[in-house]
Amino acid sequence: MEIKGIKPKIRYLGDMKEVLFDKKWAEKKENLEVYYMYRGVEERDNIRYDIVIIPPRILGEKEFTKTKGHRHEGNFQELYYVLDGEALYLFQKGEEVVE
Repeated sequence: MEIKGIKPKIRYLGDMKEVLFDKKWAEKKENLEVYYMYRGVEERDNIRYDIVIIPPRILGEKEFTKTKGHRHEGNFQELYYVLDGEALYLFQKGEEVVE
């Protein structure tokens, strides 16, 4: 599916190994499409609008579909809207990376 002529970036189960509970189940399904990211659907007033579509499913026996997550450097803010369905959010404070 395309939104405004934008093809999605697809996050596959194999991309999410380190954040999954049932890693053994996931080994057999690495090519499973988990969610779809449409970047830059619109830009207005210095705000970039993205759409992420997360189909409802269970991963393994008891884990809800989720995103892999990401980290921002510096002062960066995000705003989330649920356009359809329901969502639960878990935000984690990142640890400082020391090399």
